[in-house]
Amino acid sequence: MVNTSSLKILLAGLAGFVAVLMMPSFTEAASCTFDRDLEVGDIGADVQCLQEFLNTSGFPVATSGLGSTGLETTKFAGGTKAAVINWQRAQGVSPATGYWGPVSRATYARVSTDLVAPTTVATQTTTVTTPANTGLSALLRLALKSAVTEVENTTNMINDAKSDKLKTSTAETLQNDAQSNLFDAIFAFLDNQTSKAITSANTALTKTKQAQAAIGSGSTTSVVDDEVTRIEAKRALDDIEDTFEEVEDEIKEEEDKGEDVETAEDLFKDAEDKLKEAEDAYDEEKYALAVSLGKEAEDMAEDAEDAIGETDGDKDDAKEALDDAKDAINEAEDEIKKAEDDGVDVEDAEDKLKEADERYDEAKDEYDDKNYEKAEDLAKDAEDLAKDAEKIAKDGESLKDDAKKAIDDAEDALDDAKKEINEAEDKIKEAEDDGDNVDDAEDKLKEADEKYDDAKDDLEDAEKEYEDEDYDKAIKKAEDAEEQAEEAEQLAKDAEDEL
Repeated sequence: MVNTSSLKILLAGLAGFVAVLMMPSFTEAASCTFDRDLEVGDIGADVQCLQEFLNTSGFPVATSGLGSTGLETTKFAGGTKAAVINWQRAQGVSPATGYWGPVSRATYARVSTDLVAPTTVATQTTTVTTPANTGLSALLRLALKSAVTEVENTTNMINDAKSDKLKTSTAETLQNDAQSNLFDAIFAFLDNQTSKAITSANTALTKTKQAQAAIGSGSTTSVVDDEVTRIEAKRALDDIEDTFEEVEDEIKEEEDKGEDVETAEDLFKDAEDKLKEAEDAYDEEKYALAVSLGKEAEDMAEDAEDAIGETDGDKDDAKEALDDAKDAINEAEDEIKKAEDDGVDVEDAEDKLKEADERYDEAKDEYDDKNYEKAEDLAKDAEDLAKDAEKIAKDGESLKDDAKKAIDDAEDALDDAKKEINEAEDKIKEAEDDGDNVDDAEDKLKEADEKYDDAKDDLEDAEKEYEDEDYDKAIKKAEDAEEQAEEAEQLAKDAEDEL
């Protein structure tokens, strides 16, 4: 991994090397090696070399801007196709369709010359003798030039992004990979391994563009390709502006036909504001961010197009859903407060109400953004959540009532058991005074007393759980107490039957 200060020194050392590669003796007419056919839509360093060849051979891709001399791009587009057609006609290639296929490549190989004399390159740290190359030399020069330039540009972009507090961790990882690939390319060149040098340089170029795309998002996937440079960003923004013009024209046409376009116009204005942010990012040379914002703006413009014809009914439905949700939330709040005042545990109800509040806020935001259909859906979700919260609170109150009743029933059962035990004791005493055998009766009475004591313990536990607002446990303990008390009562009766 190369740190920033080391990279600056190494790039400075490479500056003289790249300068020599781009001297007039190398660029009077670009010489390229084409390992594939080329057509509209293709992207790569070989496309850029083809554009340089055409520009320096009298068949300009463009007279100014993208594609013109010094601003060649890596994308085969309409300007490249037109220039190829002109070159094909001049060379007698038929048919002249703009497709860079086997015939054109063979003609190019015949008419081009690419003899490069050995050259000594002085750098800050060493002296390098470049080997004489044919065929691959122009592509190598292009790849190295592009890689060195983009490594430096990307370093500056990452530093700017850090200043703006954007995410850069993924971009820095990719940039470090690009630096390593660049040095591999230089070392391969020095070892006269031209093909390997080209491959490493192109890999470095790809990594830098992926790094640029990852700035601010942490993703290596760009909204255009995985290559975001000034050229690609400009092309993307131009395409997005075309979309804006189409949407604006459609809104006007539909308005002339009597369609309701108020919502569409509001959304389109928001999209224009977002596009302005994208253009500002481009002016600040934050190309990946510019493309990302531009894509957002394009999506917003398309939303505006979809909104053509939306009526106030959509807005009214959303407003009604918001009102219903708010009413449900207020009712839930009242029920929860009542339950809490009655000593009911309302934690679950409050959690559900919190969800309802959050969903309601989301619905309001969508309504403010004029996304009425989505606002209506979210508002209905909020209403359902509020009703759930209200039900939980009511169930909690009902549970408390059930616990109180269970305790009362247990107390009644204990009273009955105690009454029966006292009667049994009296009868056993009378029988004993009369000289009857009361042993079996006393055994039964003893069991009754034990059951009664167990019932009292369970009842005390039930009352404690009730005080702690654990009504489920209170009910269980109270039911146990009632059952033990009923058994005690029955045992007392059995004791009397033994007499």
